[in-house]
Amino acid sequence: MLMKQTDMNRSDNQKGQTPPDQAALSASDAEAHQACFDAMAALLDNETYRSAAEPVLQQARRQTGSSLALLCMPHSSHVRIIAGDASEEEKNDHPKFWKQISESLEKEGFQDIPGLDNLCAIPLRTEDVVIINSPATETRLGSIPGRQGTVSSFCGIPLRRGNEVVGLFVLINRPDGYGRDILQQLLPYLLAGGLLCAACRADQQSNLMEGQLLESRRLESLGKLASGIAHEFNNIYQVLLESVESLQRSLPADHDHAHELGEMRRVTEKAILLTRQLLGQNEQHPTEMRQMNLNTILEEMQPMLERVIREDIRVVMLLNPSLGPVNADPEQIRQLILNLAAGAAATLLQGGRLTFRTANIRFDNHSSSNRPPGLKPGAYATLSISAASLAQQAQVSPAPASTPPLASQIGTGGTFSAAHNIIRQFDGEIDSDSLPGGLPRLIIYLPRVNDQEATIVVDSEATPDPKGEGETVLLAEDEDAVRTLTERVLQRNGYHVLTARNGVEALEVAERHDGPIHLLLSDVIMPEMGGKDLVQRLFVTHPDVKVIFMSGYTGTAIQRAGVKSLQPCHYLQKPFRTAELLNLMKVALTGEAATSG
Repeated sequence: MLMKQTDMNRSDNQKGQTPPDQAALSASDAEAHQACFDAMAALLDNETYRSAAEPVLQQARRQTGSSLALLCMPHSSHVRIIAGDASEEEKNDHPKFWKQISESLEKEGFQDIPGLDNLCAIPLRTEDVVIINSPATETRLGSIPGRQGTVSSFCGIPLRRGNEVVGLFVLINRPDGYGRDILQQLLPYLLAGGLLCAACRADQQSNLMEGQLLESRRLESLGKLASGIAHEFNNIYQVLLESVESLQRSLPADHDHAHELGEMRRVTEKAILLTRQLLGQNEQHPTEMRQMNLNTILEEMQPMLERVIREDIRVVMLLNPSLGPVNADPEQIRQLILNLAAGAAATLLQGGRLTFRTANIRFDNHSSSNRPPGLKPGAYATLSISAASLAQQAQVSPAPASTPPLASQIGTGGTFSAAHNIIRQFDGEIDSDSLPGGLPRLIIYLPRVNDQEATIVVDSEATPDPKGEGETVLLAEDEDAVRTLTERVLQRNGYHVLTARNGVEALEVAERHDGPIHLLLSDVIMPEMGGKDLVQRLFVTHPDVKVIFMSGYTGTAIQRAGVKSLQPCHYLQKPFRTAELLNLMKVALTGEAATSG
């Protein structure tokens, strides 16, 4: 009965009234929740953040009696408005300001407030609620850029996701000013604004990652294009280089056209060097360890360096004739010298001199004071590179004691770091110091082979190329001009040559050949069948065949081709000199080391 009476009384009391669960909400609370619901629905319908936020800002502005409401996001150097709502009075009083915001939001989806010295930036910098009811007297806070007139009151509330500020809710010009009690009143709007800012930020990060992925794919495509270009250029250079060398060897030194041939060879070598620098300097080439002499490398590179480096810089070579041999990759050493020389030359703004000096040095267990960190005791061949300006050469203006090390001067772009990584592959080290007078210098240390010192450094041009003794070479090359010229070179130097245009044809030639095949000289990437598959199948019928891969493609393409997984095989980067090919063939066939550039 009591229950019935209670129910009856409640029924009588509620006649013509709002149900109690709705009565608990004021009209403004209901409008606030409806505005936030509409914002979330708009967001789920994939509408813009501006259209999703506008009902929230509009209702918050009206409920508080403010003239302007903004939803912003933080950036490192500015504040970004992503949505806004203004009273008619605000629009009429500041038409340019509101027009600029509206048009920018419509077109770009945001409007930036430059700098971090304006009112909107203060809450983001302090990461705390900022309420000011007399900003006109707070000159240190500045105003909102582009909005002329008095800001009578300001409320800026940071929006957080966890411990991180993701947005800012701004209300401006409430007639009675703002107090801390407004935070409870604004709670639904702040929650909705925080969710919108967090979603917008996640979207931006997703777009950034997508952009980075697209950029990565673009760079990968450019890399493949550059590799293909390098391959074509290198095949052209191979034909030019072999043709010029062949003519030079067949003509006497005093021939009428000897000078022109020399110029053709120098120009070709310059083109080779430039192509390697432009297309291959960031590639990771397969490492081919060979015994070599730094003097030979420098002598061969000197004409190229003199033409690649600016004309107002003189290249000087001071080479120790007893320099010992080292084990390294000649191709990587050439690229390293070129990059370091270019970096050192860039420090000589008014011209000067680049000096390359080689020497033998030994560190014992007691010489740790002058031994570079990380370098073990032992015998080393060194290459130093020093740069001197014209004034320093004339000793008119000695380098000050505070002259930065050459390593730091050329360190931009990772040149010194890359050189360091290359040298460490060969158990060496690179260091930087200063010569007497303060001239900066780089020093490369490479371990000498078996602690040797050369008694004589023979000019590579005067050294007779090693000849074959009738060994059979299977030459697989898809470029007709390269195959024909290489065949002639090998025949002139004592080899019996079988030729093929690809891997499939090479296997057919090998099957028809009655006798041993001593060496396979194969391009890496060919139509129908490439070098790797050819070698694997040829090993089945000719297990003792020696292998030299050659290619005009850059390092990444070679790695994808997988030839480095085949051992023991040698690798020769096109374009190569005749002497390089013949020396490497000698190493492959006999196992005898041949000093090479």
